[in-house]
Amino acid sequence: ISSEQPPQPATAARSSRCDSIQFGTVDAYTKREGEAKLSKPFRVKTVAHAAAVTGRGGTGHSQLVLRFIYEHEDEYNTILRIDARSEEMAQSRYERCCRALRLRVQPVSSVGSVQDAPAVQAVLQWLRNRGQEERWLTVVDNADDLSSCDVSSIVPRGRTGTIVVTSQDAPATRLLGGRSDTGKVDDVEPEEAVQLLFSFVDEPLLGWRDECRRLVDELTGSLDRLPPAVRMAVVRIRIDVEDGNDVEAALRQYVADYCHYRDRLLQSEDFTAASSYKKTVWTVWETSLPSLRELENRQCDICPTRLLSFLTFLILNCANVQDELFRLASLGLPESCRQLNATTPTWMQALLATGDSGGWDDYIYRVTVETLL
Repeated sequence: ISSEQPPQPATAARSSRCDSIQFGTVDAYTKREGEAKLSKPFRVKTVAHAAAVTGRGGTGHSQLVLRFIYEHEDEYNTILRIDARSEEMAQSRYERCCRALRLRVQPVSSVGSVQDAPAVQAVLQWLRNRGQEERWLTVVDNADDLSSCDVSSIVPRGRTGTIVVTSQDAPATRLLGGRSDTGKVDDVEPEEAVQLLFSFVDEPLLGWRDECRRLVDELTGSLDRLPPAVRMAVVRIRIDVEDGNDVEAALRQYVADYCHYRDRLLQSEDFTAASSYKKTVWTVWETSLPSLRELENRQCDICPTRLLSFLTFLILNCANVQDELFRLASLGLPESCRQLNATTPTWMQALLATGDSGGWDDYIYRVTVETLL
């Protein structure tokens, strides 16, 4: 969200509200102990408040930080998020922040390293120059690979700033220029994982039959009690139940399918070398995709697997701006296709439909995306 003021140099002083947060919270969330660390003032020499949130992938440290932002957003003039999973992604996010702050930078064809990129330098300088009353918060998210990506060089500094780093790497605190507060997000407890599953499925539907409960315990254990994996598994189970299967049978079938795909994937060298988090999520996707394909065969107006492939491309290459791209495409793509004598793919036409007012009718898009969530 950018202000109405015209673009100005990075050194110019200004006070405006600027949020650059492009990822959402999940419906079911378990309050974690690390939240208290974010609210506690902890001063280091380069920023007013610094904290690191660490934990195994999928345990919810990014969601924890999001909850903190939503509860404290009125305390900051500027809120930025930098995705640090790679240098390319970090630079893309800084360029997005630069546009949101309306900072003028000179484009260059190439840079030696990400910290030398004009957009990175412009945003870092802008944050350093904020006045005493201009509080800002920057989240450096997914700073997991500290060996190949020089994250410390792109962490903002400034006396009025708050820095929060999320990472799967426990030594991530060194990114903050010395000692800082650290909140570790521990793995979800077995009972928490069960309650999480019940938050996605009506409890009366599952019931508390001994065999159902045993299968739920086995399922959440197989999924390493990772919240994203549990949620994805529930989507598949729901589809089976809607098709008329008994809940107990659907649970048993999912556990069997999960073990089958995991054993098959173990034959892949890439899979065996992956982290436990990636192994679990990878297997869950393999288990879920057949159900998505069956859903496509029954409902020809939605194409979740094709949309998933397309969104994956957009997320990797366009820094999470897929909704806006679809909106713009609905307005301009048909005319462009006519001019080029080209045809929009059939599966995409419904996703780009326009309403009576001429604007994007995003109903099919939302329904298809919800199938993937």
